[in-house]
Amino acid sequence: MVLIYSFKLDLTLFYRDDGFLVGDADSLRGCWTDLTELGREIGYYPQAAKTKVYPVSRIIDQAGLFSDLSYCQALEAMVLGAPIGSQEFMTSVFNKSVDSFTKSLDRISELNDPHVEFSLVRFKRLSLPGTGYWITCIPNPKMGLYLGANEFIIAARLRLGLKNFANDLTCMACSKAMDTLGHHGYECAHEGNRTIRHNAIRDLLWTIAEGGGLSATKEKVGLIQGTNARPADIFIPNFYDGRDVALDVAVVSPFTLSSIGLMDQNKDFLIEYKINVKMANFNKQKPVHDFKFLPIICDSLGVWEEEALSLIKRLAKAYSTRNNMAYPKCLLYSLQKLSVTLTRHNTRAILQRIPKSDTLNLSPLSGMWTYY
Repeated sequence: MVLIYSFKLDLTLFYRDDGFLVGDADSLRGCWTDLTELGREIGYYPQAAKTKVYPVSRIIDQAGLFSDLSYCQALEAMVLGAPIGSQEFMTSVFNKSVDSFTKSLDRISELNDPHVEFSLVRFKRLSLPGTGYWITCIPNPKMGLYLGANEFIIAARLRLGLKNFANDLTCMACSKAMDTLGHHGYECAHEGNRTIRHNAIRDLLWTIAEGGGLSATKEKVGLIQGTNARPADIFIPNFYDGRDVALDVAVVSPFTLSSIGLMDQNKDFLIEYKINVKMANFNKQKPVHDFKFLPIICDSLGVWEEEALSLIKRLAKAYSTRNNMAYPKCLLYSLQKLSVTLTRHNTRAILQRIPKSDTLNLSPLSGMWTYY
């Protein structure tokens, strides 16, 4: 490396014996000559047949400095595994990677194993938009964009498909089996964690709507004839083309055996099934006046149904207009806050179900995530 840095190149990247050097032609020629001659002293043998020269400008190597190397007219290269060059080149490389990965998933799906099925569901759902906002946001406790250390570790392991427990445990809430990944915590109906998660998402959507001056009401009564039923988690007057709208929030888990059967038919059939159930129940009732009933559904990984995502965008637009904020910034913050809130309550549900006699082994990651 001392040899390379002596040439004062513009950029030097090395991983083991693979290198990528950027600089003027004379410096690169001198560096290449010394690497081939002096590199042998340290066991480094660069091969001309595998070395390529890419011009940044359109000037051709008239001096013949790189006549012994492959000279490429266009800057389209793989830099330590990453494509650099035209949009078409980068898209082509990306598509090849996706095709290769998809073929691998198709072959894995031929295995008749529930654990494989869960992994395939995780791969497919995490490839959809909305599942990574809790990772990409900057931790900020004052804005609610934060996870505790244990919460982050649990969430990271769930995303990577790593075990949270060495062996199956007994759920402290319902006394049923707690799988090693912790997926049982998503769906366990005891101790009220699902209700708490639901209310947290509802309250956050209501806060955005209220901040946008939409006169939103939580759990409004008197919408159904002859009953105190509250079909609207959030009721917003004059919101959809002059119509009132009743929002019904729900979170579904893709990590159940019944969900896997639905996921096989269509990547979003699980959410569509939940919407159909809610619409069927609502259609059996008699509203006191005309309003739009809109299920707002996401899965436990943060994938929002298309119409629900459209509603979030409309709420963020109203909030940004009323508070004189940039709409893209407001929308990003709304999606990040929803993602972090959902992730926080998912992980807390798992943590609360660990038997007191068992301890969560955090050693592989605790040294890395001490504050997040």
